[in-house]
Amino acid sequence: IFAYGQTGSGKTHTMTGPSDLTKETLGVNYRALSDLFLISEQRRDVISYDISVQMVEIYNEQVRDLLTPDGVNKKVEIRNSSQKGFNVPDANLVPVTSTSDVMNLMNLGHKNRAVSATAMNDRSSRSHSCLTVHVQGRNMTSGAILRGSMHLVDLAGT
Repeated sequence: IFAYGQTGSGKTHTMTGPSDLTKETLGVNYRALSDLFLISEQRRDVISYDISVQMVEIYNEQVRDLLTPDGVNKKVEIRNSSQKGFNVPDANLVPVTSTSDVMNLMNLGHKNRAVSATAMNDRSSRSHSCLTVHVQGRNMTSGAILRGSMHLVDLAGT
């Protein structure tokens, strides 16, 4: 899911919602994640899910991990493989069990992004952020494993 548009058009607001979130004002990210966790709960007797997230920022063709707890400017690289597709193996991959877990991580990511933006002269308005949700489901009967990813992307303003 990509949010694309002119600077100030509401891309970030659409994806994350306002700073004072209520059930009615949740953004696309939170709604998609809530649905994911609801489905995983409904299917828990048949499929065991492992869900984890990564959050990176792309600015001037450099990729930075936004989920470093100390806010360190950790540069990472995007890779492509036949088994994993596009991935960022060196970015923190954090296991989550609820929408609130992801919301807390997104707040950390936005804080790390915002701190960098202040230091880098309005960097946030010219950078892309990508929250990637990795899902692995194992069928409890057959043992079959399925993997998928969802990328929630807030593109820089045009």
